[in-house]
Amino acid sequence: MDLPSITAMESLGVLLLHPMNGYLEQELDRVFRFWDSPPDGGAEFLRAVVGNAGYNADAAFIDALPSLENVASSVGIDRVDLTKCRERGIHAH
Repeated sequence: MDLPSITAMESLGVLLLHPMNGYLEQELDRVFRFWDSPPDGGAEFLRAVVGNAGYNADAAFIDALPSLENVASSVGIDRVDLTKCRERGIHAH
């Protein structure tokens, strides 16, 4: 399996809805661009969302992120609209 180069991954926007371990966030920040809320002017470049049980990734939230490919949660995906994720081919984990 070919992995994308660091240069290619730098363009990956990640919406970080809950702070992570400081060290982990610092290391990942070398490769990804983190946002704590969608930036003004659109969120077309956000391709992943990382959260926890305190956020709700419902259909409207997912639809607002047209380039979304991954939804990750630290404690389960019961508040993620899995039907919408399946419709759009989004990985939820």
